[in-house]
Amino acid sequence: MEKFIHINNEFYSLKFGTKCLIQLNEFSKNISDQELIKLKFFLAIQHNGLNYQEALIIFNQLAADKGLDYLDGLLCEVLDLSIGDNNADFYLHIEELYRKCVGEMGIAPRIFYEMTPHEIDLAYQGYLDRVQLEANCNLIAIRKSKDSHAKLISLLEQPGWIETSNAEREQTFDALGI
Repeated sequence: MEKFIHINNEFYSLKFGTKCLIQLNEFSKNISDQELIKLKFFLAIQHNGLNYQEALIIFNQLAADKGLDYLDGLLCEVLDLSIGDNNADFYLHIEELYRKCVGEMGIAPRIFYEMTPHEIDLAYQGYLDRVQLEANCNLIAIRKSKDSHAKLISLLEQPGWIETSNAEREQTFDALGI
């Protein structure tokens, strides 16, 4: 989701949050290739708290040490990591990502704009897993409430328990007819 660079005894992370991707799409029109690389670099590094001048100093050092081709390749790699599998569709589905992240998961809009689309997809999958687990637990509780020998459900770790995979859980639910 992000790459790290080491320069001047400092580490900086590079990633394109959703807001940066929107800005990149908006501001990248009608600028030269070199200016586009500078823009991408600033947008990718700005979440480290750097202003444009500070980012430009780091950019110029990296360009002098490793060349513009290296920087361009690095930024393309960061862009691919940030967008994830939705590479071609990101700009078409920004409203859907916002609805999922802010509307369904309840994440603050400010945080949404800092997250990469890949991070949003991962968070959404975790959210769906949690909702599914809660629904399954409720279903089990309802069915067990009709059983006079029902035992309390405990989701906390118990001594001797081992963690299972989603596939094993699905098999168990299928065997129970749930």
